[in-house]
Amino acid sequence: MPDDHSLLVALCTHNPNRGFLAETIDALARQTMAKEAWEFLLVDNASTTTTARDADISWHPRARCISEPKPGLTAARSRVIREAVTTGAKTILFVDDDNILAPDFLERGLALGRENPRLGCWGGQLIPRFEEEPPEWFKAFKKYLALFDLEEDIVSEAFKGNHDILPAGAGMFLKTELATRYIESMALHPLRRLLGVNGKDPMRGEDTDIGLFALAEGWQVARFRDLILTHITPSVRITMDYVARVLEGAACSDVLLRSIHGEPLPKRDGWITRLRRYWQARRLPDPHGRFYAAECRGRHRGFSILTREGVHSFRLKI
Repeated sequence: MPDDHSLLVALCTHNPNRGFLAETIDALARQTMAKEAWEFLLVDNASTTTTARDADISWHPRARCISEPKPGLTAARSRVIREAVTTGAKTILFVDDDNILAPDFLERGLALGRENPRLGCWGGQLIPRFEEEPPEWFKAFKKYLALFDLEEDIVSEAFKGNHDILPAGAGMFLKTELATRYIESMALHPLRRLLGVNGKDPMRGEDTDIGLFALAEGWQVARFRDLILTHITPSVRITMDYVARVLEGAACSDVLLRSIHGEPLPKRDGWITRLRRYWQARRLPDPHGRFYAAECRGRHRGFSILTREGVHSFRLKI
């Protein structure tokens, strides 16, 4: 494979489930692409267990396990990007510790990147593997948990409010050139450092930010049907409590993302409006009431973060 398409596969993990991690690594070991053509980096992100460090990656001739002591997805991915620059990899593939890639995922993914050099970041279908059948209400919220099937390819060069065009971080290919510029942009927009998942903190939004940044830099983003990833979804993730935390984080991140990208913000609620929304949520049946309350909390937290970080020039959406 030519050097201009060299690939670094990065598996970032924090206190992983041993069984899920083993399946993820086994799927990488079964890739059709020759192992000499890609590098494998296992990033142990501030784990308090030895599960990641004990994982067998000896099957790969270019595998390394490194530790990133600063907790949080942003810190782990920033470390990966620095490693990619050091090793000369032109493309990065981010894999989570509960992702099972189809055997041709690497080979097809790089081929798609070669066919369209304007692609900055791209991904595929994220098919759930549930431990138990989810409740009926869950179907309307599965995209928030990076569960996303496709009927056709989506290739975009502009964001018009439809988040479906933006690939998830799970199974995301990212040009190193673009990734480096993204890390550099954090000096101008320190809010970006707060977007990644960090332990039990419900914050999330880094994947969206990367996609929006790619478009702003003149790249295309895409999702492809031929890239198949199975996302292991344990029972705890289909509960109302878990989904509520995800929705709270998404609402909080939305406020920060709008500020970062110069988009109008939703109107900030005063205490009277917050009290009214609280009672509205109490009157709604579950899960709608619980989720509505979570989104309200998230939006309020987002504005609180802007104030704390000294971002006062809010452009309000009337």
